[in-house]
Amino acid sequence: MKCATLICLLLPFYALGQAKIIGLVKLQNSGGQALTNAEAWAIGCAANPARFSDNKGYFELSFPAKAPGDVVRNISVSLNGYEVVNKEQLQSVGLLKVPEEQPLIVVLCRQGSYRQAAANYYQTILTGGQNELQAEKARLEKLLEAERSNHQAIQAQLTEITLQLEQLPKVAEAAADYFAAIDLDQANQIQQSAMEALNKGQIQEALNAMPEEQMDQQLASALKRKQQLETQLSETNQLIRQSIDNYIFKARLLSSSGNYEAADRLYGKAVAADPGNRALTGNYARFLQAIYRYDKALFWLERMIQSDAEAWRSAEAYNRMGDIYKATGDPDRALQAYQQSRSLYDSLHQAAPSNAFYQEHLGYAYGSLGRLFMALGQYGSARSFFEQEAELFRTLHEAYPEEADFQTGLASALENLGYWHQTQGRLDTALLLFRQMTALTEALYHQQPDQFTAQAGLAAAYERLGVLHQLQEQYDTAFLFFRKEAALFEALCRAYPHMAHLKDDLAIVHAHLGSTHLALGTLDSARHYFRLEAAQVEKRCHEAPANEALKSWLAGSCEHMGSVHQAMGQPDTALDYFTRQKVILEALCLSNPQSEALKNSLSVSYSRLGDTYMDLRRPDSARVFYNLDLQLNQRLARDNPGNFQSRMGLGTAYLRLGLFSETTDSLALALDYFSEARAVFSRAYQETGLERYRAQRDRADLWIEKVEARHLPFSKRLERLLVRADTATAYADKVHDQQQALKLLRELLNAVGGDPQLEKWMAELYGDLAHYHLFNQQFAEAEAAARKGLDLGGVQVEWIHANLAAALLYQGRYPEAKALYRRYKDQSFDAENSWAAIFLKDLTELEDAGITHPDVAKIRKMLGP
Repeated sequence: MKCATLICLLLPFYALGQAKIIGLVKLQNSGGQALTNAEAWAIGCAANPARFSDNKGYFELSFPAKAPGDVVRNISVSLNGYEVVNKEQLQSVGLLKVPEEQPLIVVLCRQGSYRQAAANYYQTILTGGQNELQAEKARLEKLLEAERSNHQAIQAQLTEITLQLEQLPKVAEAAADYFAAIDLDQANQIQQSAMEALNKGQIQEALNAMPEEQMDQQLASALKRKQQLETQLSETNQLIRQSIDNYIFKARLLSSSGNYEAADRLYGKAVAADPGNRALTGNYARFLQAIYRYDKALFWLERMIQSDAEAWRSAEAYNRMGDIYKATGDPDRALQAYQQSRSLYDSLHQAAPSNAFYQEHLGYAYGSLGRLFMALGQYGSARSFFEQEAELFRTLHEAYPEEADFQTGLASALENLGYWHQTQGRLDTALLLFRQMTALTEALYHQQPDQFTAQAGLAAAYERLGVLHQLQEQYDTAFLFFRKEAALFEALCRAYPHMAHLKDDLAIVHAHLGSTHLALGTLDSARHYFRLEAAQVEKRCHEAPANEALKSWLAGSCEHMGSVHQAMGQPDTALDYFTRQKVILEALCLSNPQSEALKNSLSVSYSRLGDTYMDLRRPDSARVFYNLDLQLNQRLARDNPGNFQSRMGLGTAYLRLGLFSETTDSLALALDYFSEARAVFSRAYQETGLERYRAQRDRADLWIEKVEARHLPFSKRLERLLVRADTATAYADKVHDQQQALKLLRELLNAVGGDPQLEKWMAELYGDLAHYHLFNQQFAEAEAAARKGLDLGGVQVEWIHANLAAALLYQGRYPEAKALYRRYKDQSFDAENSWAAIFLKDLTELEDAGITHPDVAKIRKMLGP
């Protein structure tokens, strides 16, 4: 006998334990592929591992508080990367006594394909009723044959079924699209009733569940509500826009008074109020960049790029990021950002080549890359980008000659190209480009004299011309341009007091004015302007202590203050400034190892310290810094062998050490340093033809001559010159050295009076000089040298007639040359050679050197084989 009470107590729990749902998760249109690890859940279900589908796709939901026959609503099934297709069938599921016999089928599709998947699924379900209708049609047709009495009623049913079968595909397609578009969680009563009827294949019931009058009422109510909401939304948006405008306006007012913290706070509120406004985000980043809040500026620029902003806005953001990375001493990231900007604008330009906006900003992107490469000392790449920039803006200016933006762009491109030529010592070309720039900016200024960009552009042109005239040592002219520039920036500072960078620009003009006064010797005025510059840069460095561009400017200001105190005879004060300059630049060079510009500045700092220690009569300390200067310039020249500044810096470092050694009576060492300087400048002049190299070479020659006069006897000095002329590789150098030797010999001849032996020696030197002139293609000079030699030596140097004949021939004076060749061709030159052989040998050597003339063939024919 069993305990009845216990059985009664256990029965409810046993029955409740059987309440569960067995489900099968499948991938749609996969031939029944089961999906593993899909998580099923519903309110009231037990938390157990069976909720996750197994390797056959089955899952189990147990409901301890429910019994078979109860209904479970809103079953959820989720799997990462997938969506449920048959959502409607999961809204309400009855609990079965034997759930294994009829598992709940859950159909999933891949994420992003729900709309099409749902349409396909529901169409399959609806068209499934086609088999039932066809079976019923077959039954009625068979019955029609057997029962003649009820013929009309059966025929009516057949007609209805046939019509349903014809309509079913179109109804299924429409219903499938309808189901797929409905969000089941938000379906209204009409939609739910229609869906229930269609799921049962009851088309007419579905139509009845959607009364037109009720739908009209729903639509009218919804449209009215929409209009009310849109009106409210429009009013709200206007209030938001007004609030944002108020924030921005107040922020600009605060910024103009220097209250950047408060301005930043208001800008931040404005952006937070409309985070999707890309123009507002860009303006906020521009403000942050202007006040040197680079970290925050980068944050907002990166956020703008990561958003769905237009490509041109992303390109602009990348360009600004490049500016920030460049200013903070990160050239690698600057290059990446500039290249991204250039790439985006280039793609936009290629897709729409007639779009002037894309072409304009592609030009600016080229300019940014060019300026970065200039800072890195990669002058070939810089020139390429500057030329591409100029070509784009020339095209735009020609197509739109009245468009001020394109005139401004072309002026900027000419400025970049002019600066490139200036750094390479091509001052004439730079002057031409800067004058073209000035013509464009003056035209813009006369058209719109109160316009900001017109005033700023003209000021930049005046600065370029002023600096160039400084380099040409035309200080009065430079001063006039700098005064014009200062007047423009003073007016801009008054008109735009909130624009802090204008004060920086004015301070830079003050530095130029100070440098000009220093060169002119008006030292009090120079110090006045340098102090104005120093006050501004110190203020800016205090505001942004991490800004490396400002630190570099501060180093330059220290050099200016040191230079004026040095010129005023105050070397101790000068030493303090130059030492501070050195400390700043050494730190910057450590954090910016790729920057050639900083290394050049550090070289200047070392030389300034060397000069100051010499003023303080501390030659040992001076020697240390002169040697540091030389070592740094040797590395720069090695890394950039063809660069103008590197060559000029190295040659000047040798000159400076030569002067130091000459001052300290180390004459042999001085001669070595001057000779090294001469070699650097001579090689550079030979390769480039730049007059600045020639001038420095001549300066080295003067010092060599001076030191040799103190250190070497006459014969040794003359020997050094002749050996140098003989061993030089360039005929221009041979000519120069031979002329120096002749000058030295002439001084000796004048000192001792007439000496036949010295005169013969000088005649021979003139003969050699004529030979060098021929190979340097200076034929008139060759003739003059040959005639001087013949006048001095007469028959003793008759061989010079060979050089004279060639000089006449290559000047196109054929009759004179022919007469000279005919006069000597049949005579013996020496025991082994005829004059004709010597003539032919000279002509062959000239032709081998690429020097020829149309009359050479006639002379060869006359001279014979």
